[in-house]
Amino acid sequence: MPEYPFLEDEPPTFLSSGEKEWKENVRAICSQSLQHPCLRFVVSSWVRRYNYFDLDNIAGPVLNVVGMESSTVWVSMELGETPGVAISNHPPPIPSNLCQEPLYIRNPPIKSISSAALLPELEGQNIIGDEEPLGLILIFDSDETRIGDFSFEGPIKPLIDSFGPLLGTYHQSAKDYRIHEIRILKGHRIGERGVRVGFWFLPSI
Repeated sequence: MPEYPFLEDEPPTFLSSGEKEWKENVRAICSQSLQHPCLRFVVSSWVRRYNYFDLDNIAGPVLNVVGMESSTVWVSMELGETPGVAISNHPPPIPSNLCQEPLYIRNPPIKSISSAALLPELEGQNIIGDEEPLGLILIFDSDETRIGDFSFEGPIKPLIDSFGPLLGTYHQSAKDYRIHEIRILKGHRIGERGVRVGFWFLPSI
């Protein structure tokens, strides 16, 4: 159950015209910083202005208010008649139904650049499924990783943007719109800076 009132409105993506007002509304219902932000987004469509949008792009503005210094992050999105976001404070469980062996990326990217070189760990990897929605789990070694920062300069978006070999590509970018749930933990192996990456299939809607 959500611990804060459901914030009803179509969740805007970051850097959009409605972001500032949305963040003010988020702050009005949850002004504190959460250690384990759990955000369940409800959207009216998977497409906006004829293009798919990404979960990390609608999660970013809310996390910027409630979860920049979080210890874990758990975000998801689903279709519904009443769009908005439910905010609670719960650490995510580790999924037991991964669709392949987890990958270990030793040096994850630190900046989102579309022309960045392919990560060596992704060379030769097969695309996971076709267009099925996916869950993503990220387990960072370092306990200092700012896992609540979903901006271009944070650790999450550049990593997800590099997943074209796993998700397929759309307009020369990774099909990260396939990711409908993200669970993030950190502190797995202090002193290292790598990340473990796993995916699982979600029910198609």
